[in-house]
Order: sequence, then structure tokens, then C-alpha cells
Amino acid sequence: MTAKNVVLTIIALAALGAAGVMIVNQSSGGVPSEEDPNRPAYLVCQNPECKHEFEMTHRQYAAARASGGPPECPECGQRKNRLGHKCENCARIVMRVGHSELPAECPFCGHDFVSDVEGYKKLEEAHNELLGSDADGG
Repeated sequence: MTAKNVVLTIIALAALGAAGVMIVNQSSGGVPSEEDPNRPAYLVCQNPECKHEFEMTHRQYAAARASGGPPECPECGQRKNRLGHKCENCARIVMRVGHSELPAECPFCGHDFVSDVEGYKKLEEAHNELLGSDADGG
């Protein structure tokens, strides 16, 4: 076997391994991690007359999704809500934009999410954990 074939084989095995990890991570279906199932999930009601911001644990969110769709809004009772992220500066829930990207700054207080690298990583991890359970909530 030539050196080129060895390198190509290693690359192929690494790609297959990475694909396997991605499949396992996606198959979790948004079930809360065993580490902290009580970590908060932040939601905003999409009823234009309500727009209530609320939170529940990852465990509660996963249970609601498993029993028939998005969780019910505690204010208006509709099951139309979206996941968001709580701004650490003003405590408002910030919705994602575009292709599920966190905006560069909080639309309520102007807090810069991008320069707060550690905070941004935490927000990304929280969002990715719930992605497998249809995070838009209908």
C-alpha cells in the first residue's frame, strides 16, 4: 500500500467516524442531557397577540414535544412557540434569525453576543442540544 493510499484510508475512516458521531448526536431528539436535565429552555409564544416569554426545563420541553408537539403557552394556551436564548444582560429572550443564527447583538439592550465569545458558545451549545426536537415548535 502506498503512502497516498494510507493517507486516503485514514481520511476516509475519520470522515466515517465523524459521520457516526453526528448521527448519534442527532438521534438524541432533543432529549435533555443526563448531565443537567433541569437546564432551562427559553421560549417565545408566536401568537401575535400574546408574544409571552417563558421558560421550562429541557426535561419538560422534551416531554411536551414527545406528547404531541410544541409546549403550550402558559399565557394564551396556544402551542405556537419558538426556542430562543436569554440575554445575560437584560434577561429578555432573543429569537434566532436567518438560518437559525443568533443575532450579533441583543435587539432589546444592544448586548454584543459576538464579542462575548464564552457566552456565545454557551448559547450555541444550548440551541444545538434542542435542535433535534424541531426547535421551531410549529
